[in-house]
Amino acid sequence: MTARDLKKTETRWDQSGFAALKATWSAERIKKDKTRLKSIFNMAAHSPTLKQALAWAEAHGVQFFVDHQSVNCGGYYTPGTGVVAIADRYTSASSIAYAVQVITHEIRHAWQDYHGLCPTDFPGPVTTPDFAAYFIQLSLIEADATAFGKRAEGEFLAAKLKKENIPLSLCFQAALADEKADLRKKFLDWSSTPKTTRYYGDAASKHYGRAAGIYKGLQPPRNLEFISEALPLGPGPDITDSQRLLELGKTFSGWNYLAKFPKDILLKKILSPSMALSFYRAANDDQKQLTAAIRKNCLRQKFLPHP
Repeated sequence: MTARDLKKTETRWDQSGFAALKATWSAERIKKDKTRLKSIFNMAAHSPTLKQALAWAEAHGVQFFVDHQSVNCGGYYTPGTGVVAIADRYTSASSIAYAVQVITHEIRHAWQDYHGLCPTDFPGPVTTPDFAAYFIQLSLIEADATAFGKRAEGEFLAAKLKKENIPLSLCFQAALADEKADLRKKFLDWSSTPKTTRYYGDAASKHYGRAAGIYKGLQPPRNLEFISEALPLGPGPDITDSQRLLELGKTFSGWNYLAKFPKDILLKKILSPSMALSFYRAANDDQKQLTAAIRKNCLRQKFLPHP
């Protein structure tokens, strides 16, 4: 699959909300945050992946800012806006490697949005009665963004070790040498990482449960500084078309790391509803009750007569 095979969506970011937010900031804050972002962007000299991501972002009008109040996240992308945030606590020199991962990860979400591959964030049970299908969409875009973010972080760490004359392990060398295999492995690893299961399973379950009126507990706190009503530029990955779905693997430089992805793994591991079930069992409280309630609600919505 080549770059020409991927149908592009015209960029129509709605950045009016971000402009309004930025107008409330002091000149001192803007200057300080700009300096901190620049220090992260300078790391592109040590990471080809971050360099490509930043070049794409610049060409497509993506804007960046430091979020001074968010919790429980390293950064985020707001669909429909072309705006990337990184949490204030991860902009220090001691966190620079993680910041490289976060910025690359969130730019990848902007790339996905540009190509119509971002699903609506935590939709209600009426617009998306099939929770498993929605969560598979979410898993696909997060696994893809995570692969690029971790790849960039690995490149940065390798450059740092080389500068300090510390030899790289053979495994690390092999991963760096084969970019396609490395991205594919990191893509697959996402769905089998316990931390991922807890974080995304918990949040998605509770958001869906509250929208459906079957969960009354608290939402995982995020306290994001920038929230927009803008909608993604497309419907998200089409999980009914495995060939079309592989377009998700097109890189910033044009080739596709998922082009020869084994179809049986795609169908059995990634697109299987059982994968989604394992994630939404991860809600931190009322696990069995919330899981059962979500499954029951999905079945009820599925068989309701259409208006």
